[in-house]
Amino acid sequence: EIVSRVRTLIVIDDESTTRKTFFNIVGELENQLPELKTAVHLVIHDWADPSYPQKNNNLKFDFHSLTSGQWRFEPVKANHRNYHPTRNAIGNGLDKSEYLNLSFGRTPLHTLPARNPEIKPIANGKILVLGTGEFQYLPFRWAEKLEAEGHDVSFQSTTRSPLLAGVGIESILELEDGYGDGISNYLYNTHPDQFDQVFLCCESKSHILPPQLLDYPNLEPVYF
Repeated sequence: EIVSRVRTLIVIDDESTTRKTFFNIVGELENQLPELKTAVHLVIHDWADPSYPQKNNNLKFDFHSLTSGQWRFEPVKANHRNYHPTRNAIGNGLDKSEYLNLSFGRTPLHTLPARNPEIKPIANGKILVLGTGEFQYLPFRWAEKLEAEGHDVSFQSTTRSPLLAGVGIESILELEDGYGDGISNYLYNTHPDQFDQVFLCCESKSHILPPQLLDYPNLEPVYF
């Protein structure tokens, strides 16, 4: 009943390139929202061309972003940085339920549960709380808690995005992914040797630990 009375749909994303995803979402939901009048797109950065056509004349569209702009590429005749990411993704499409806490984000709570691991970091040491892929928010909250308790804490996360070394990228550590898909993950500008204690934050005990990190005695997996 509540859904049937919705008049405004707000779609939130980190960035938009062509707005096609936004229009596809609106198109799928429009038939289920009979009172829908306005669709709003909120993003951090909008790459889309402002002249990109709107596909639905029955709705009003509003677009908002913190920053916006377009890109332009110019061909370079010689590029000596011939780095190619490892191509070993298998994309097996298997059920990943055992890796994930499927209840997280299911209900619209105003405050998230604490869910902080019961681990006591060493005193007076440099600590790295390391998120894995998109599993970042809860580890970040935990890092904030440790910092509030007086610990010297840094936070970083692995990512699937390959980047070339240079300019702001000073170091690259390539890791195997923790979900069995063979997708390389990367850790930039951060190395376990820089810290006294490294907490590798995982969604569940089924998470596969990257073998590239197992030889570091200061690394400890943390399961949420």
